[in-house]
Amino acid sequence: MWVNPFWFGVLMTIVGFIALVIVIAIVNTLKDDDYEDYDVDPEEYRKMMEQLTGKKMRVYREHGHLVASPIEDEDDDDPNG
Repeated sequence: MWVNPFWFGVLMTIVGFIALVIVIAIVNTLKDDDYEDYDVDPEEYRKMMEQLTGKKMRVYREHGHLVASPIEDEDDDDPNG
């Protein structure tokens, strides 16, 4: 059996690139554990959410996560507007 050296080179280049991408992805995954160390200040989070939504927000921790909920106005309970 005879193998064309050109097409064998093309095939090995493609296989090499795929292997390189897999190795880079594994190294990047193992190296990228810094996100767990970042903890947002609740006051900072409240200001950010108020700026994004345009509403007054209340921020509290629930199961280890920061949760923002809008502060209800007294006028919101009136069905007649």
